[in-house]
Amino acid sequence: LATFRENGIMSSMRFVKSIAVLAVLLGFVATGLAQMPTLGPGGTNARYATDAYPGFDSEDDNLKPERKEPHWWWFMVGGPSRENAADEFAYCQELVAEGSYSKACRELDNLVRQWPTAPEAWKAQQLRAELLLEKLDDAEEAFKAYQYLLDFFKAEKAADQYSSSNFIQRKFDDEYEISVKETEKLFEELMTSQTVEKVAELISKRLGRKLQPFDIWYDGFKGRSGVDQNELDGIVRAKYPTKDAFEKDLPNILTKLGFTQEKAQFICSHVAVDASLGAGHAWGTQMRNDKSVLRTRVCADGMDYKGYNIGVHEFGHNVEQTISMHDVPNYFLAGVPNTGFTEALAFVFQGKDLDLLGVTSADDNTEDLNTLDLFWGCYEIMGVSMVDIRVWEWMYDHQNATANELKNAVISIAKDVWNQYYAPIFKVEDQTILACYSHMIVDPLYLSAYPIGHLIDF
Repeated sequence: LATFRENGIMSSMRFVKSIAVLAVLLGFVATGLAQMPTLGPGGTNARYATDAYPGFDSEDDNLKPERKEPHWWWFMVGGPSRENAADEFAYCQELVAEGSYSKACRELDNLVRQWPTAPEAWKAQQLRAELLLEKLDDAEEAFKAYQYLLDFFKAEKAADQYSSSNFIQRKFDDEYEISVKETEKLFEELMTSQTVEKVAELISKRLGRKLQPFDIWYDGFKGRSGVDQNELDGIVRAKYPTKDAFEKDLPNILTKLGFTQEKAQFICSHVAVDASLGAGHAWGTQMRNDKSVLRTRVCADGMDYKGYNIGVHEFGHNVEQTISMHDVPNYFLAGVPNTGFTEALAFVFQGKDLDLLGVTSADDNTEDLNTLDLFWGCYEIMGVSMVDIRVWEWMYDHQNATANELKNAVISIAKDVWNQYYAPIFKVEDQTILACYSHMIVDPLYLSAYPIGHLIDF
C-alpha cells in the first residue's frame, strides 16, 4: 500500500501502474499453477502409504518423460538456441571457435539446465569451466560447483551449536559408531599392506603392461569380465523389458537366494520399484505401513545389465530396510548399527547377480578372484574416503574459505592421498582422480560406509 500513496494521497497513476504489474504477476502465478501436477487422493489403491496424505506426490507412471521444452518466459531471459542437447553443444563449440566465449558460456549453462541428464551435459560443464578459467579469467564462477559443498558445510556448522560434536563426529561416532581415527587406522592397515603390491603385480601381469592411475578401477577379477557385455544386456532386456517386470520378479530373486516363499512375499510387498533417470538408489521407509523404494535405470528398450546390477544391489538395501523395520520388537530399534551393514548386504546381493540370471563362470578360481576383487575395491574406495574426510577437516579449519580456495584444497588433498598410498604402487605422482567422486557432494562422508561394508561382506 505504501507504493500507492504519496504524502498520504492516493496517486491514481501509480495505482493504475501497480494494478497492471499485479495483473502480470498473477498471470505468471496462474500459469505456473496450471502447469503443476494434480495430486490425486491416496485411497486403497495408493502405491505408497504417503500417497494418502496431502503434500506427497503419487507415483508418476511415465517411465521416460519427454524432453522438457524451454519455459515460455525464456524468450525474455534466454534459453537454448537449438532443439536438442547434441545440436546445442555443437553450436557452443562453434561459438568457441569464433571467440564468443561469454555467449558460449551462457549457452552451455542453458544446455545443462535444460538437459541435465543428456550425455552432453557433463561435457558442457567441463567446457564452461575451462572457458571461464582460461578465457574469461573468472575462477570463482568456473568452480562454482564447490559452493554446494561449502553451503552444505555451513549448514552442518550451524547445527554444531545444538550438539556436543561437529558433523564429522556425528557422522562417525554417532551414525557409524566408529571414530574417525579408528576408521582411518583400519583403512591405512589395508592400504599400506604388502598385499597391495602383490595384487598390483598380478593385475599388471593380467593386463600385460605397467599400471596406469585409472587401474584403481580394474574390474578384471569379476565373473562378468569373461562374459560379453552385449550378451548380458540381451539377457537382461529379455527378462526385464519394464520396471514392472523387475518388480514382479523380486520374490523369485529372494527364493533363489534361500528365502522362504512366505518371507519373500512379505519383504517384496514392502518394496516398490521406480525407474530412475540417473543412478540407482534405495530409500527405506520410516513407517511400517509404507514401502521402501528401489530405483534403478530402465531404458526405453528395457533394463540393461548395468541397470540390473545396480538394481540387485539396491534390492539388498531394501531387504535390510524391511527386515530391520519389521523384525524388531520395538520401532525405535529399527535400522542397523552402522551404515556399512546395509552396504554389506547390498554387496552380497550384487555379487550373486550372474547366478540369479543363470550365467555361471567357467573359471574354477571364481571364489579366489572374488576375494581379489573385493581387496582391490577396498584399496580404491578407502583412498577416496580418506579424501572425503580430510576435505571436511580442512573446511572446519578454514571456515571462511571461498569456493575457489576449497577447489584448490580438494585438489591438493587428493594429490597428497595419492602420493601417500598409491604413488609407491603406480610409480606416478600428483594424480587428482581420487577427487572425482560426486558422492562427496551429494552425501558427504558417506563414502567410508562402502569399504566398511566390503569388510563386513568379506
